[in-house]
Amino acid sequence: MFYKVIFEKPVEYDRLSIIEDNDGNIVDYQINRYTGLDSLIYSNSQIDLLLNDKGEIKGLQICNECTKTFNIESHLLQLAYKLVMNQNISVEVFEGNGFSEIMDGASLEEYLES
Repeated sequence: MFYKVIFEKPVEYDRLSIIEDNDGNIVDYQINRYTGLDSLIYSNSQIDLLLNDKGEIKGLQICNECTKTFNIESHLLQLAYKLVMNQNISVEVFEGNGFSEIMDGASLEEYLES
């Protein structure tokens, strides 16, 4: 299971304002009560935002307490895909066992369709 995504280049925070979840809802923001990080709700999955010093999104992650949420891995990768779509940015996705894999937008899309 993938639990973290790090972007090759930071993504502007403002891109979140145009992201819709699978049901066509604009994502909702809140503080994750387990991690204290800024997070958003995407299709009922809580996903933490990893921000750099400039407030840009350098990555996304699923907290340990949220891993049992139905379909959360798919939601994490869908959100990553929507953030890098048409941006020519690759991502490094991390599995729980410490392995990682580099994916571009096309690879993310292909993985999500499989």
